[in-house]
Amino acid sequence: MVVIVSYWAKIYGPGEAKASAVDREGNIIMVGEREGNGFIAKLDRKGSTQWFKIIESADFRDLKIAPNGDFVVVGSTHTNALVLRIDGSGNIKWQKTYGGEGKDDCIVALEIVNNDDIVLAGWTDSFGAGKRDAWVLRVDGNGNVKWQKTYGGNDDDVAFGLGIMSNGDIILGGSSSSFLPNEKDHKKLWVLRVDGNGNVKWQKTYSGLYNLEVSYSMVVVPSTDQSKEQIVIVGDSLNILPLNEMIAISMKMPELLGGTFLLKLDGHGNVRWRKITSSNSYHFNSIALDSAGNIIITGHSRDKENHDMLLLKLNSMGEVIWQRAYGGSNEDEANTISVLPSGSIFIAGSTKSFGMATKSIFALTVPPNGALPDCDFCKELNTTLRDDELQSFDTNCEVYSDHKKIQVEIEEGRFIKKKRKVWQVKYAPLKINTSTNAAKIINVQPKVLYSLEGMEESLSSVLHALIPSFTESVSTSLKLTLTNTITDSLKVKLDLSENSFIELDETEVKFPELRKGQKIAKTLTVTPKYAGKFDFKIKIKAVVNGIELEAEKVIPVEVKEKATTPPVQSHTPPVQAYTPAQFTPSPTTPKTFPPELAELYTDVEFIGKGGFARVFKAKRKSDGEIVAVKIPLSLDPVTGKSFLKEIENWTKLKHPNIVRVYDYNILPIPFFEMEYCEDSLENLLRRRGYLPPMEAAGIIFDIAEGLKYAHSLRIIHRDLKPSNILLKQGIPKISDWGLSKVLKESRSSTFVSFTPYYAAPEQISKSKFGSTNERTDIWQLGVIFYQLVTGKLPFEGEDFIEVSSSIVFENPERPSELNPDAKPLDDIIMRCLAKRKEERYESTAELQGELALLLGMEYRRNLKKSAGAGDLSRSAYYAGELLLVNLKVGDLTGAYKYAGDLAHYARGNVVEEIIALKEQIKLRLEEGLDIPPELVEKADVIVHKVKLGWRDV
Repeated sequence: MVVIVSYWAKIYGPGEAKASAVDREGNIIMVGEREGNGFIAKLDRKGSTQWFKIIESADFRDLKIAPNGDFVVVGSTHTNALVLRIDGSGNIKWQKTYGGEGKDDCIVALEIVNNDDIVLAGWTDSFGAGKRDAWVLRVDGNGNVKWQKTYGGNDDDVAFGLGIMSNGDIILGGSSSSFLPNEKDHKKLWVLRVDGNGNVKWQKTYSGLYNLEVSYSMVVVPSTDQSKEQIVIVGDSLNILPLNEMIAISMKMPELLGGTFLLKLDGHGNVRWRKITSSNSYHFNSIALDSAGNIIITGHSRDKENHDMLLLKLNSMGEVIWQRAYGGSNEDEANTISVLPSGSIFIAGSTKSFGMATKSIFALTVPPNGALPDCDFCKELNTTLRDDELQSFDTNCEVYSDHKKIQVEIEEGRFIKKKRKVWQVKYAPLKINTSTNAAKIINVQPKVLYSLEGMEESLSSVLHALIPSFTESVSTSLKLTLTNTITDSLKVKLDLSENSFIELDETEVKFPELRKGQKIAKTLTVTPKYAGKFDFKIKIKAVVNGIELEAEKVIPVEVKEKATTPPVQSHTPPVQAYTPAQFTPSPTTPKTFPPELAELYTDVEFIGKGGFARVFKAKRKSDGEIVAVKIPLSLDPVTGKSFLKEIENWTKLKHPNIVRVYDYNILPIPFFEMEYCEDSLENLLRRRGYLPPMEAAGIIFDIAEGLKYAHSLRIIHRDLKPSNILLKQGIPKISDWGLSKVLKESRSSTFVSFTPYYAAPEQISKSKFGSTNERTDIWQLGVIFYQLVTGKLPFEGEDFIEVSSSIVFENPERPSELNPDAKPLDDIIMRCLAKRKEERYESTAELQGELALLLGMEYRRNLKKSAGAGDLSRSAYYAGELLLVNLKVGDLTGAYKYAGDLAHYARGNVVEEIIALKEQIKLRLEEGLDIPPELVEKADVIVHKVKLGWRDV
């Protein structure tokens, strides 16, 4: 199916867009000002208005989307800051104003942190030390103030930009007139880092050639290693000088008049690099990052003859990748930028070229390369960025929470009165009011300026795969033919990495650019790993006339079993043949091993029984391998179907965090031969009650790794619980893929042997919550996580009805209320347990990303501690854990670093394997290649070898 893209440019009536965001479904939310009122609009991917709401007497500057899908919007009324929280349908949950006695209290930026707190930033003249001060408030999800603080000196100091570091620290960017290194300066760029309670960690002004430096927007560049997080700021650098000096400069060295700057700082405020445009006729005011870490900035040109929207994409070093301009014959300005899930770019602002004589709201989406085909208002841009020197100076601002420092005149002298000005500090309380600004829905039908829907033809039709007859373990040739029948220019890359049932000589196939009518073929060598029915998946990534598209072609295939010739002489005793009437799968006692399999196994030991099967530990007679043998409790048509269903799913799964199926058959009796695991999460919980939070997080991270692999094959478990998570030498492995679930659904009595404690809401009420999917597994993983860190289940009851009612209608206590040490995990676990699937993590990979941040902090702390103590074994353990965490979340840079650390701390022959692994990671890092599952599995094996040398962590 082709991923349809939609590029468009539309006008939404009078006004100006000032901020935007994109929700999980790809809808666009846009806010700004319209005829003296604030507006909030929700658009679909094609720019059509889902709703358009007006809030009277307001002006909106920024918005963010909360984890539950609500929109939080900030701006100002005539005198106070205004904050609203709105649900996805446009209904206002609450609106409040914040301010004091002053006339200029404004919030221009916000961020939402993990616990649903809202951090607000802007400026105020009601509180603080001087004229206007930078102002930060932290409020909870209902708008109740936790704290508010001002930062500044005797003159104007304001905050425009706001960012949140991974540890919760707050970054403020703006300008200061209080802390100037040169008396000719007007304003200087000012950046502060404060902790989650508003306490200053560092504060700096930055000074270059220009006497006016202002930042407008910033973004934090994330990293799994906190020490590598960076801050990128965009703003203006201008010389504000007497007219004669400016004329002289413009004639000799016009670049000294300034321009827009782009600045990258490290987490301590040290300058990594600074770039500035070659002309002061460009103004950039909004910044975003794409999924590859590229920097995208937007704004407009100041030149009256060429006043267009501007868009630049730069790499992480500030080098221009491409640049575009969009506009007509009048003023067109961009104020906001957002990156859509497809990689397309949304920009919005205002136009006087295409709307009315006054400003009209103007918005457009463009491809990841910024180029719109057949667009008559799209223009080339040719600005250059040059390196610029910058000095930093520490500042020492005054911090107040509910006081105002003002200058007053006092009289002095006993006989001759003299007046002089002194500073006094007075109490100035914050006033919070529930806003009553009227809100109304209006009907806005956008004017279409440009529209390009996705390709009419199916992209998958250009690719033909000649599938041979597949036989297990037999190599054959696969021919892929690409024919360009749809477009003038076609460039295609195929991704075959998801086909884990076969071995390929290459998993990525690149074709050269084809003109219309051209055809090219490539042949690959394919070796199926095992027999069965599979989906052969081909991901198609194409560039069609400069537009990036994706599609997937799925071809059902069957791999036949390889015929084997029995040896002339066998040392294995023959298996007795039985007729159906002689089958005895239901022994007199459930712990009895069926005699039908006695010739295959010895040293048999009963180890467990579930609702529908029993499991034995046994030694395989042919080679002495210790295995687990699973046998149904009884034979009937339902059992037979369930057995085949489990075979179909489980045997496709080959992963270190999934119990491996070695063999299976329905004769002489239905059985599974599986990997033997000596323990389970259920037994672990029974022995220990609950686990330390980070130990539990590590287990959940590994289970999620197994689920991520299964989900990539479109297999979901739907019956995760501690008894189904086995442990082999401490490694969690997911078991029981389908038998109990299918059997349970097949019985007339739905709830026979059914334990509902781990069931997701959608498993209890499909009509209310929809069908099961990958997020059902995430719910069940959340229940297990909750139980691991608290020792209790989140939902309990005396019977099925009580438990089901609790799952559907009640919210559990936060884990930290039962175990205070679990507080860092509260938000993660509670998001897994969101009733609506859409509010849970979108994928196990997203869940792993959040866990990786916490685990990385814990492992790095322990690595530093053990390295300082000279404990090489412990250091190797934590370096190995860091290597795996980074590799599994796709951070090759981090994985390469910790592979080097592991090679340094490890001992013995395994060091050579670690060095070879490090080189493979380096190659993929340099070539920009993806991480194949085989590389992760190899790293797992190597790290496990290191751990075997030292287990008592």
